[in-house]
Amino acid sequence: MAGGALVEKDALVRALHSGRLGGAGLDVYDTEPLPVDDPILSCEQVVLTPHMADQTPEGTELLNEGAVDNVIAFLEGSPRNIVNPEALKRS
Repeated sequence: MAGGALVEKDALVRALHSGRLGGAGLDVYDTEPLPVDDPILSCEQVVLTPHMADQTPEGTELLNEGAVDNVIAFLEGSPRNIVNPEALKRS
């Protein structure tokens, strides 16, 4: 997961106000909670959600199912979603 600090917010606000960018959706911010005077709030074409946009019952169920499926696959000798295959070879 990337943090809100990866977005150059001033550049994003400029791009939105100028029309070079049609819209943005954010759920992570460089400062949380988002201050009430934050410039991003002046952009009408932005969708802002609290830092928990996937925390619906359905989203939580999918995350849990994925975790269980990954553990079972690993225990059965067929790991998936391997981020660092070199580390797996050493184990």
